[in-house]
Order: sequence, then C-alpha cells, then structure tokens
Amino acid sequence: MMSTGWEGYRVTGLGWPDAMAPVSAARRVAARERAGAGSGRAPAGAYAGWLLESGLGLRLGRVHRMLRGAWEAVIADLGLSPPQAALLRVVAERPGSGLRELARRMHTDAMNAKRLADHLERVGLVSSVSDPGHRQRRVLRPTGKGSAVAGELARRAAAQDRRVASLLSPAGLAQLQSLLDRLESVLASGLPPASGLERRGVGSQGEGGGR
Repeated sequence: MMSTGWEGYRVTGLGWPDAMAPVSAARRVAARERAGAGSGRAPAGAYAGWLLESGLGLRLGRVHRMLRGAWEAVIADLGLSPPQAALLRVVAERPGSGLRELARRMHTDAMNAKRLADHLERVGLVSSVSDPGHRQRRVLRPTGKGSAVAGELARRAAAQDRRVASLLSPAGLAQLQSLLDRLESVLASGLPPASGLERRGVGSQGEGGGR
C-alpha cells in the first residue's frame, strides 16, 4: 500500500481524466427535482438527484478536483502541471525506471507517461537513455535541476499535506486513511457485475427499498 497523506494522493490521483459532472450541474438537477416534488408526479430523472448529490464516485471526484486545484496553485510558479510534477517525483524516487513502471506507479497508461516524460525532458528536468539490456526500453533519470525541483516539490507536498490534515482531527484522519485503504483494496479486485434489475434501475432504489 502506498504511503498515506498527500504523497499517496499525488501518485494515484493527479492527472486522471475527470469526466464527472460539475458541481453546479448537480445542484441544478437537484433544484429542479425539489421544485417538482410537490406537484404529485415524479420529477424527470427521479433518481438523478440521488446519483449526483450522494453518489460515491461524484463525491470522491469533487474532493479530487478540490485537492488538485489547491495543489496546482501551490506549484504554479514551478511551471509544472500536477501530472508532470507527479512523474518528476516518481523519477526522482526511482531513477532508472522505464515508462511502463512509471505508468503503473502513477496508475495511468504508458502513452500518457511518455507524453509527460517528453515534456520533462524538453525542459531539462529528466534525461532518458535506452536500456543497454533492452534497446527498446527507455529509462529515465532526473537531471541535477530535476532533482532540485523534485526536492522542492516534496517539501511543498509535505506542507500541503499538513494543511489538509489540519482540517481533520488525528482520529478522523486515521479513519479516513483506513477507509480509503480498504476501498482501494476492495476495488482492486473489481466490482461485481450489475444484475439485470440494477441495470434497469429496479431494486434497492426503485421498488420501495430506497436508500
């Protein structure tokens, strides 16, 4: 399991595609449904409010965007995006790693890792060479400048981690970390397939078994 706190977030979260609906859109849907609640008929998309307002994926997505926005502001003067910063830190921690290994550690695909690495190489933060044992394998190492920037990123990440942690009690933070560890472990094995009733919107939400 990866380290806790902000460091764990920057490895697993930064750079993920964000296809979640905007928070403002969720609020508009919920407002329309509340307006129709007294009309005696079910509002359009009767369960959209439940999905948007309390769905686990959307809530985690909102938190992800908040954390990412805060981190973008912290590192803006370094001229790096959060995914670029994350890759630089992984290269500094694991010099000589190949693109596939870096992609696995960042939970992204090799093509995205290559794009990030190409940018870091253009700005002089990493260098790459062919692996002598495997000519088609590209390995990366931080340059002197890259090592210095990676160190500064680590310092700022630790400070940001402390700021985020200060919003929760020690017990609350420990509980959150434990739940996230558990959720990640469970999801790594895959969610069970949806039943036919669930796919048609019938069951715990649609047949009187609301949540």
